[in-house]
Amino acid sequence: MAKIVSSSSPILWSDGSLFQGSLILVFVPPGEGGDAYPEIYPHVTGQPRTLPRPLPFRLIIPIIDGILQDNFALTHLQMHPPGVRVRDFWVDSTGETIAARGALLTINADPFSITPLTLTAPTASTVLPSL
Repeated sequence: MAKIVSSSSPILWSDGSLFQGSLILVFVPPGEGGDAYPEIYPHVTGQPRTLPRPLPFRLIIPIIDGILQDNFALTHLQMHPPGVRVRDFWVDSTGETIAARGALLTINADPFSITPLTLTAPTASTVLPSL
């Protein structure tokens, strides 16, 4: 199986240095009859007496030296119900949200090539610390 997302080039801070942090994907299930599906499942065939484990609503993919690390092996055709969308959050190594896309993504390829947002590099503080 393919990774759910990939990047065609290293993920960089705005100053050109390699990004250290995580990509957090939040799965948004489609609505059915006015209500959202309670859970998102991988679609399983040939296993009539077992129910698949639900997917996490939030998937955290580490980014080390600008490279997305191994992540959930799931193809877009396996997501059930169909029509699941995703919101992406880019966080630094301290867990601080650096950027988040304003629109939902549709994962429609294996793997889905995600375009990183502008990840503004942190700058040194100009305020003196106090105890």
